[in-house]
Amino acid sequence: MQCKVYNQEIQLLGIIDSIQSLIWHRHFYEPGEFELVIPFSHHVLSLLEIQNYITKDESGEFAIIETIDVENSEDGEWIHCSGRFGPSLLYRRIIYDRLTISNTVEMVMRMLVTHSCITPSDPSRVIPKLQLETFQGHAPTVTMQVTYRSLAQTLYQLSYTHQVGWDVHLNPSTQKLIFKTWMPQDHSANQTTNPQVVFSEDYENIRSTHYQNSERFTRNIALVGGQGEGDERILVEVGEGSGSSRFETFVNAKDCRWEDEMSEQEYLNVLSQRGWQSIEPPIKFIETQVILNGSIRYKEDFDLGDWVSIDQSRWNTIIHVQVSEITEVWDEQGYHLQPIFGQSLGSQRTQLQSDTSGTSQSLSPAFSPNKALVSDSSGQLSASNVSTSELSSLSGITSSIQTQLDTKQAVISGAASTIASSNLTTSRALISNSSGKVTVSSVTSTQLDTLSGVTSSIQTQLDSKASTSHTHTSSQITDFLNKVYPVGAIYLSTSSTSPATLFGGTWTAIQNRFLVAAGSSYSAGSTGGSESHTHTSAAHKHGAGFESGGDGDLWATVSGNTGYIYFREDGTVTGSVATWPATHRVSGTYGTTSNSVGGGADVRGFTSTTTPGPTGSSSSLPPYLSVYMWQRTA
Repeated sequence: MQCKVYNQEIQLLGIIDSIQSLIWHRHFYEPGEFELVIPFSHHVLSLLEIQNYITKDESGEFAIIETIDVENSEDGEWIHCSGRFGPSLLYRRIIYDRLTISNTVEMVMRMLVTHSCITPSDPSRVIPKLQLETFQGHAPTVTMQVTYRSLAQTLYQLSYTHQVGWDVHLNPSTQKLIFKTWMPQDHSANQTTNPQVVFSEDYENIRSTHYQNSERFTRNIALVGGQGEGDERILVEVGEGSGSSRFETFVNAKDCRWEDEMSEQEYLNVLSQRGWQSIEPPIKFIETQVILNGSIRYKEDFDLGDWVSIDQSRWNTIIHVQVSEITEVWDEQGYHLQPIFGQSLGSQRTQLQSDTSGTSQSLSPAFSPNKALVSDSSGQLSASNVSTSELSSLSGITSSIQTQLDTKQAVISGAASTIASSNLTTSRALISNSSGKVTVSSVTSTQLDTLSGVTSSIQTQLDSKASTSHTHTSSQITDFLNKVYPVGAIYLSTSSTSPATLFGGTWTAIQNRFLVAAGSSYSAGSTGGSESHTHTSAAHKHGAGFESGGDGDLWATVSGNTGYIYFREDGTVTGSVATWPATHRVSGTYGTTSNSVGGGADVRGFTSTTTPGPTGSSSSLPPYLSVYMWQRTA
């Protein structure tokens, strides 16, 4: 048997082969433990430093050295080394802020580990070397709300409720710590899908059996109370049971807040998850020692977390239980394998009460909300009349209140005994000056009135109002993306960042294309066109019109006025205009004159020619702006 020792950088420091004994205790619902006993040597002691890592094989399981004892006795000098397995690293982190998550159990686990250990907002919270394994796609889903609780305890609670296992393994080749999840297999005789694994004394593969069956702490119906008071309180019931087989419990889940972005169904799912975490089945527990005779092979036919069957014919009992713990022992007597099936009464109670942080539940009776607890005349817990707000006023008290009150007799002296109203500015708060005299301050009585109703330090309250980060669930982000950019939508940007990085989803880049509105001529999604146009004109003829003429006559008419000619036979006119009688005039008329001009026809013809058209390539681009373009495809 050999053990390898690594430092926190996952660098191999050495190999230990002088082992007296090794106990390697694996758990499904909490970190495993180990204990190593080795003969003392300075070399071995130099390897076994606190926080170094130990492995016993190539499976990836590793333990963290937490305690080292060096013993010098009559039997010699021995080094006792012990600690817990890799998952104990996550007990060093709590879940900061209030997280509301809806997704598969595997994805919720990965998100919690990432938020608290891998990429937290505070870099000092990063656990070095830790990364997530490849996504496995385990199906169970959950909606939960958690805050200020142990990270590891939250993960184990998810394992207990939804049967998804998790672990932290060491990979020496990549020098990484790997957070991984897996689904336990059902190998019980209660199914036929997987090979069955049955342990029985009749098969000579177990011995020294301890069996326990109890319903003492069974809870199969949970009534969960969320926000609200009295008849307005939101209640959700989960579980199954009736008659005398119905075991009810109440879960006070007022700490589960209905946040602004949550739908009613999402809030009810959060309450339901809290209820399922409080469900406790009957205890069925068997502790035995497995005989490795070849009929059932450890880590091949069954492993930690799997479901198997135990057949005790002498007790007329066959039960189907989970392998919750496995202890492997190497010592002077050889190798021993001791599994534990189910959870004992003590271990279940310990697990239920182990985490008092955050939103964990207890089996205490329900009391009136927001009241201080006292012991009654019988010594039992009871709610008092004092509210938690009133009780908080005791914070900061350093000695007997009555004694302090008795010494606080008010005595007015000095200037305070002779204050006249004319000496003070009206509507001002009074203070004592550097001489201890009463004087007015710059604070008005109106401003002072704003302190009415303040119940605690103003500065403390202001400091607590600092901006906090806001977390959107995966479903909300997906819903937003589907509304703004549904499948088929086009995203444009002058930045080369893909929308898949910004919003998620699947996008295909579009290059070297213009957009045209769909219609009767172009169906949506169709493509066409080219980057340049080549024009070729076919050979053709051009025609032209012409005139023809022949002989014709030309004529013109000249018109004039009727004229009168006056004459006198004799006489002399003096001194005045003579009057000409009408009888002494001669009238005349005009006529028309016509003339013909001869001519001949004038005809001119044109010759048709055939001209080949020009060829060539030309661009017809309008002014443009080039952008990056993607189309969402999924």
